Amino acid sequence: MVRAPNYSASKAALHSFILVLREQLKGSKVKVIEIYPPAVQTELHDEKHQPEIRNGNKIGMPLADFTEEVRVARQQTILP
Repeated sequence: MVRAPNYSASKAALHSFILVLREQLKGSKVKVIEIYPPAVQTELHDEKHQPEIRNGNKIGMPLADFTEEVRVARQQTILP
């Protein structure tokens, strides 16, 4: 994302942290998961915050749909 290097850097840092944490906790009862969200309709792309992006609020999937997909996937794959 050319327009937000700090956003991209924070995502990369979090990904690296999760990889190391997962390795450190290997063999314990803790399972570290990482969710890679797609573009989601949030204020990040709205015209109020980024006026040069027209219809930015239409970028990605609705937030409620994304959270529901994650909830269902979590129940199906992680919980015993």
